[in-house]
Amino acid sequence: MVCRYTGSGQVWDCARSSATSDSITRAGVTGFSDWAVGNNVGPTAVQLVPFTATAMGAEVTLDWQTASEMDVLGFNVYRAAVAAGPYTRINAALIPAQGDAMVGASYRFVDRPGMGVHHDRLEDVALSGAAHLHPPVRVEVAASLRLYLPLVTR
Repeated sequence: MVCRYTGSGQVWDCARSSATSDSITRAGVTGFSDWAVGNNVGPTAVQLVPFTATAMGAEVTLDWQTASEMDVLGFNVYRAAVAAGPYTRINAALIPAQGDAMVGASYRFVDRPGMGVHHDRLEDVALSGAAHLHPPVRVEVAASLRLYLPLVTR
């Protein structure tokens, strides 16, 4: 597919006139634009680079980065006690997409889930309303240890 950026929002016009093993053509091109070439143009085209969960004290920091975001409205974060679920959405509102089809973005969400093992999943939501869940990540929030020493005075 050869995709031309239309200049409005995150809308790309994708088509192909012909293709061989080493070339692709598109007819009807009448002006300059930003272009992209690919073979997998889908409705929720988020290329997720890493999605990590890191526990620090009582907080869990979820970080993710996208390489590209095509027609993405935003993201939801879900949590469960076991990897198989059930999962519950933990963000109050949709986390708005910051990237576009050519350049991705970095995101961070901080949660206080309580002690224990937790599984978090990321969902990207397309402008069309279609949603895609990514595989879960596991994180363990350990009990905070506090050491109390007696106060000794002379």
